[in-house]
Amino acid sequence: MEKDIDRILKEIFLKRLGIDFEKNLELQEENFFGQTINIPPRELILILYDIEKKLEIHIRDDLLILGKFDSYKGVKQCLISSI
Repeated sequence: MEKDIDRILKEIFLKRLGIDFEKNLELQEENFFGQTINIPPRELILILYDIEKKLEIHIRDDLLILGKFDSYKGVKQCLISSI
């Protein structure tokens, strides 16, 4: 399941942001709102919707509130803990 999550996440981020997290491993820990990636909040909401729809799950609200959905690796951990 973790491989499926990783593949789907990479597809979504490539489509939405044009960032290939497979080729840019160093970006996987970068904060989405930091200077390096700098994602607009509305785009992150769309990414959240894409993830929930594609994987047919719901990310737990507490993970979002605590700011765990803030990097590629953070999103992946949120998904794994929401399954």
